[in-house]
Order: sequence, then C-alpha cells, then structure tokens
Amino acid sequence: MDNKLLRLKMHPKLNIVVFINLFVILLVIIFHSKIEEVDNILFYLILIIYVFFNGRYIQKVILNEAKLMVEVQKEQDMSKLILSSVPTAIVVLRSDGEILYVNDSVGTVLGSVKTVGQNILEFDTVMNSPLFDAINRAIKGESVELRNQNYTSYTSRQLKTLNILCRPLNDQELSAKNNVMLFMSDITYENYLLNKTEEQFISMFTSFAKIIDAKDTYTGHHSQNVTKYVQLILENYDSDEVFATNMKIAATLHDIGKIGIPDYILNKPGKLTTEEYEKMKEHPVISWELLKDIEDYKEVRQIIKYHHERWDGKGYPDGLVGNESPIGSQIIAIADAYDAIVSDRVYRKGRSPEVAIGILLEEKGRQFNGELVDVFVQALKKQHS
Repeated sequence: MDNKLLRLKMHPKLNIVVFINLFVILLVIIFHSKIEEVDNILFYLILIIYVFFNGRYIQKVILNEAKLMVEVQKEQDMSKLILSSVPTAIVVLRSDGEILYVNDSVGTVLGSVKTVGQNILEFDTVMNSPLFDAINRAIKGESVELRNQNYTSYTSRQLKTLNILCRPLNDQELSAKNNVMLFMSDITYENYLLNKTEEQFISMFTSFAKIIDAKDTYTGHHSQNVTKYVQLILENYDSDEVFATNMKIAATLHDIGKIGIPDYILNKPGKLTTEEYEKMKEHPVISWELLKDIEDYKEVRQIIKYHHERWDGKGYPDGLVGNESPIGSQIIAIADAYDAIVSDRVYRKGRSPEVAIGILLEEKGRQFNGELVDVFVQALKKQHS
C-alpha cells in the first residue's frame, strides 16, 4: 500500500504534460499575432490532434489514479477489518505516551476502548508495573517483550495475565517518529489451565513421593521434612517467586527416583555393599528421567539430578565441583543431610539437632556450600530461640 500512496502523491509524467500544456499556451499568447500568417486549417488540425492525444493521456492518468484510490481504500478497509478482528489488543502510542489508536480487542482484553487521547504513562496500573519501563525503552527504539505479566486494567480494574510486546514505530511518511505499538495477548485462561495442570502433576508426583517415603522405612515424612527445611533456607535467602516454587517442587520430588531402587537396598539394616551403593546412587538420575518429558520442569529436573553432588567434587552422579551444581541442588543437599541425621534410620537412632548442626558446620567447604550452611544454621537457631 505504501507504493500506491507514493504513486498517488507523485505523477512525474502528468507533471510534464501539465508543463508542456502551459508552455504551448504561453507560445500561443506570445505568437498570437503571427498565427494569422500560418495556414489556419493546418494550425487548427495540429491543435486538435494535440488536444485529443493530450486529453487521452490525462484521461488515462486520471483513470489509473481512480483505480489506485479504490485499491488503497480496499486495503485500508481490509487493514481495519483485520485489526478489529484479531484477538490481540493493539495500542498505538505517541512518543510522549498519548494513546493514538486502539483496536476493538482492547475492549475485550483491557475492558474499554475509550482511552484514545489519554496518556498511558500516567495510568497508575502502568506506572507501578514493568510495562512503564518497557514503553519508555520502546520509545528509545528497543523492542521489549513481557511474558506472563499480571496486569490490572486501568478502566475495568480486572486482573489479567498478559503477554505484551512493545515495538518502536518509526515511519517518516506517517510522521510517526518514536511512536510505539503495543501488542497484548490475554493468556489469563491459558495460564489458569497451565496452573491447574501443574497442580495435578505436583499432586501426582507428591503421591509418588509419599510412596517412596513409605518404601524407605527410616522415615515416613522425609520428603515433607526436606521441603520444610528448604523453605526455611529460602526465607532467609535472596530468591524470587519462580525459584521458590521450583524449589518446593524439587524438594518434594527429590527422591522420587528411589521407586526404581529395590526395597532390600532401601531398607537394609547394615552397610551397603559396593554394588548396592552404586545401585542406590542411580536414584537422582532415575528422578531426572521420570521428569524429563515435562517441559516446564527443566530447572526442577536439574536441581533434583544434582542434589547429591558435593562442594569438593566427590559427589554423584557427575562429580561437579562447587557452583558447577545448581544452587537449588546445594540447598536440598543441606536440607536432605540434616533430616537424614536427625531422623531414625533402620540401623541407628536419630541424632540431636545440635549434633546435626555440628556436622553441617564441619562439612562447610567440603560436602556443602559454607555460605548456605551458615544461612540454614542461623535460621534454625532463630526458629528455636
């Protein structure tokens, strides 16, 4: 459509024709007195032929221009139809934040289309959200994508979950320098279904974890205890909501791979043989295998797989050293060890929390991340003070 608009604006051939016409008229005026000296019939014949072909050319240009106008109008109508039909909310902003255009879907997604002329950067729901920064970055020429954003509509005050794309809009022909386009997709319902599905997965695997706890008779609540200790660490450690959620899942499911370990090994009252120990060491990888087809659990899988690695690199399955293992794995390793020490086992009684804390402190920099041990110990002391 841009090329057609350009052709409508500029007709160089038509301009030349107009110039020639003006030139001919000027000649007629200048040499009017000498026209009588020319054969009148020949002069008028030439003039008629000139006017005929000149008129035909102008008629052709005008017809082409009319056709172009019709095509442009059709494309504009089609563009309006598409913009009004797409489920994605589209908002065009001026460089100062003033709303220039909204499509019909804005009403569905955000609750109202009566915002043209208002400044989106002055909406309290925008000022207090990541969208404010994203719009300002787009004004400066950067495309910004925001995913799974909880956004409250300025007009309806409805809470929505949105995917938002902020793109700069620069078009000299449309005088749209530093303007911004917002594309907003409402994924509230999809997010609800995803959360419900995730809850079902967690519920299912939590049931599996309880089965594992029941198989391993040294404690019937090991997974619950580890989850509790992990949460205690996180309450005293700088972490975001997503990480905390993944940690809760990983702590609950960290021993799910023991479903593939024979009962006689899990419940053996004495020391495991080398062969039995090697078999027991397979459970983190089995856990990883059980969860590998759940795409959203990629981080959870990694945390579970490496929760038996050691700070000094003498752990399993891969012998990772220090921070080569995920921080989540290091946290679970501490919580797991603490619960194993204070809980009754098949072959011994559980030890006191004081003894368990002493062992954790002794293993700082060897088995465990020393910084995380200090966080956990301080949290335990605060809890019991």
